[in-house]
Amino acid sequence: MKGMILKSACRARGQERILGNVIAGSAPLKPAVAIKYKVESVADVREWAGEGDDDFIARVSVFDTQSASVYLTEKTDVAFRPFGLDLFDKLVQASKSIRVRLEAEQRALAASLLGTLPQEVPETTAVARLLKGLTSLTKHESVSKLATLSEEEGARLELVERSLLDLQANDPEKLLRQLRLQATRTRSLAQHLGSVEALLSDVGVDEVFAARTEWLRKQEEAERLRGATIPDTLLAGTGSDAWKAMWRAARTLSEGQAYPGQPFPAVDEGARCLLCQQGIDHDAGHRLTQFEAFVVSTTEKELAERSSVFDGKRRELLELQVITDATTEFIKELRIEHDDLAGAVDAATVSLEARRKAIAAALERGAPLPGDLQAFVTIQAQVTAAAVQMDERINVVVKFFRTVR
Repeated sequence: MKGMILKSACRARGQERILGNVIAGSAPLKPAVAIKYKVESVADVREWAGEGDDDFIARVSVFDTQSASVYLTEKTDVAFRPFGLDLFDKLVQASKSIRVRLEAEQRALAASLLGTLPQEVPETTAVARLLKGLTSLTKHESVSKLATLSEEEGARLELVERSLLDLQANDPEKLLRQLRLQATRTRSLAQHLGSVEALLSDVGVDEVFAARTEWLRKQEEAERLRGATIPDTLLAGTGSDAWKAMWRAARTLSEGQAYPGQPFPAVDEGARCLLCQQGIDHDAGHRLTQFEAFVVSTTEKELAERSSVFDGKRRELLELQVITDATTEFIKELRIEHDDLAGAVDAATVSLEARRKAIAAALERGAPLPGDLQAFVTIQAQVTAAAVQMDERINVVVKFFRTVR
């Protein structure tokens, strides 16, 4: 009841009729009430009889559920808006903003190339397969991956664009000859660097020194066998490399001309020494037979094999030319379009040559590898990649040339 009186006295928007005692036998009395209030520190009392307005009391704003209905459903000016009632205005503004954004997105989708894009993309590509199965469940990462060029693809695109510019500015046939010549030289450089790096790599160097170790080990075994087979009373140098060369020459002479068809050495009765032409007695024949057994022994054969392997690897490394006139000239030519690669090749070849010299010096001295040996560097793979890129550029030029013709 108090709330209804205050609403009526304070001119609330949602008015309610104040009813009297409906079960009394007499007519209800007109409502009257004394409202006490205070303005700052001054207290006052106002009489309100259910009609009219009191300017002082009407300064108070009353808001309840029924008043809220008036605020929301009727167009009216209000002097007071309760806290939180602006939520509905904000909701309306938010709804309008969302509507504007959705309509803009709808227009953008209608104007996008999604409708015509599948016809412009080759059917066998991953992009075509993605577009064909594109739904709202398609992952954003899958689209971004196909829509973003990798470093390799960006380089290829740059290559194609540069090739097209070259075609527009040059004679295609002349350009093709130049590109093919450059590609051939690049492949030759890659092949040369591959051979160099195979010999100077850690694996290649280990093979050379392992071959030397095996040769030295077999040499020690052969020395022990020589000491047991050839007594000290024989001439100095017997059993040496020079002596074995003489022995092999004697075998060739005996088997080919002096005693064809007879096993070497020929020591039968009547046989003569191939060098002095004197007859061979029993002791001399026995000694020659021992010499042959020594030369054809397993140890000597293995020593010869190890010596041949080591000598071949050592000669390859000693005779290796890392920096040649051809590589120097090509590095100069490479700087025209691939300055970074040319600089890398130049630095790598200088480093590899320093490494080769240190290894060769150790082999010549019979010494182990130096502790400060130049580290192995490789550049062949980058040069090979450049050759492949040149081949791709040639293919672009050829295709374009065929199209314009």
